[in-house]
Amino acid sequence: ASDKCIEDQFAIGFDQIVWDCGRSTLNYWSDLPNTTRSLERCGKDAIPKAWKALHTVLNQTCPLRRAIKVCRERNMPILGRLCMQRHYGSPGSQGDTSRFAAGNPQLHEVNKNGTMSLDKLCYAFDEVQQERIDILLEIQRIGVDALLLDWCRQTPILKYHPALVDPYIKKTGVDPRKIDTSNPDDYKEWFQYRADVLTRFVRKLRL
Repeated sequence: ASDKCIEDQFAIGFDQIVWDCGRSTLNYWSDLPNTTRSLERCGKDAIPKAWKALHTVLNQTCPLRRAIKVCRERNMPILGRLCMQRHYGSPGSQGDTSRFAAGNPQLHEVNKNGTMSLDKLCYAFDEVQQERIDILLEIQRIGVDALLLDWCRQTPILKYHPALVDPYIKKTGVDPRKIDTSNPDDYKEWFQYRADVLTRFVRKLRL
């Protein structure tokens, strides 16, 4: 199935492939000790019908390595794509939620009203950043031509975890949870503060 996917796109003129490597869980065979393969935490009888084909393929072969081989044979660049902030977390989505995300509630983002954000982890924590960096570097080692960091799904990436909010209050004297205005300029400093966290993350990855 993965071969045909690439063959069909190659046949109609695509000159590169963006390959899905995973979200919270991974769609390839990882050697990292703390990663979780997609559907690994989902009991065999509980796998949704739409995902049974993926489960079968993942048990038989590594889709990423297979895709790289096929792309190499056609001289087609392949980019490894990883969702950077999609951890699901709801009770019915254990097959899509990594053990790392499920087992570390203290690392989950916090909404503006103080409730936990089940589908996001807070990038203010070094261990959250390192988990993604380890995966991205492994994808690179396996052999993709470039990495695609997918920040587009489920924005905003950072929210209101105390690990973000408390240093900001100390720095500016402003509690961002109390900003309530329709003027975007009033949010500018807080948004830039959060963006700087991701800038530092990307710089760390590039090192």
